[in-house]
Amino acid sequence: MCSMNPNKFAGFSLVELMVALVIGLIIILGAGQLFLTSSQNFRAAQDLSRTSSDVFFFSDYLVKDFRRASIPIDFLLEQSGGRYSGVDLTFFGDGVQDGWCPPGENMKKKRLVFHEDALFMKVACDDVDAEEFPSLPELDLADLDVSNLSGQGYVVLFRGLSPGGSYFLERTNSYEVEVGVGYNSELGVTRNFVFTAAVRSGIVSEYE
Repeated sequence: MCSMNPNKFAGFSLVELMVALVIGLIIILGAGQLFLTSSQNFRAAQDLSRTSSDVFFFSDYLVKDFRRASIPIDFLLEQSGGRYSGVDLTFFGDGVQDGWCPPGENMKKKRLVFHEDALFMKVACDDVDAEEFPSLPELDLADLDVSNLSGQGYVVLFRGLSPGGSYFLERTNSYEVEVGVGYNSELGVTRNFVFTAAVRSGIVSEYE
């Protein structure tokens, strides 16, 4: 008669099962951590890309305004270290065409002011052939309302800025202005950007 060895059909021991379970958990945790890290890196890259795109649009808009303006530039609301929260830009001659002005009128003055988490703007328009040059009213911070989307008074150009982190700074050359921007991304990360804007007519007169 053939005898059967009971150990030949024995399953895994408890120790073997525990070891296998621990190894499996380590693999799962490692894969999960890798996925989480990859997801975070992807979100951070997307956030940086969106922030860079927003700031590029922001800087391009301001650089164009300064390029078309005339010197001298009037600085408003001094902060510290020669930094200011606002500027008044003047466009001499016939002014410049701008979508913020009614048909038949050109923009003669523009005010830009950093306040709280926004950049505000106010323009003064007039007929192209007007003899008198329009003026902007005295700056009153109470007029700066981030909920104003009516196009009247002070208009909000950009939101999401870091309060107190943005400024205008006059450079050594009177036709150059350093603009610092503190921008809060969608992930809540504050990134600081600095760029220089120049008044074209000032550069021309400097080298004539």
